[in-house]
Amino acid sequence: MNTAPSLGTPTVVPAPRATGDWLTLTVRMMRWDLLQMWRRVMAKVLLGVLLGIFLLVIGGLLLGFAAAGGSGASTSAADISSLLSFPRSTALAVEYTAFMGVVLICIIAGALRRSRA
Repeated sequence: MNTAPSLGTPTVVPAPRATGDWLTLTVRMMRWDLLQMWRRVMAKVLLGVLLGIFLLVIGGLLLGFAAAGGSGASTSAADISSLLSFPRSTALAVEYTAFMGVVLICIIAGALRRSRA
């Protein structure tokens, strides 16, 4: 008995079906969208802008601290020193990212939306 398909008739392969619940499918779609976004040059450029401006802000604070004497004797040096110390430095990074990150994410979302139209 010959169970192999004949060469003349093509075999029909069913389309892959989505398996899993809605959460699995949502995570799979989010990973695909993030992969598409990361492959674009604009995402890398905007990430560079975000980090570059942040480094300029931190560099300006360090320069202000050095110009104020750096010893902490003056009130401006003490204020800058407290901004650069641990608890307030993380708050500075969070505030900066909350402000600039929203703007840059809107630019990326608009670029992704226009590319699909």
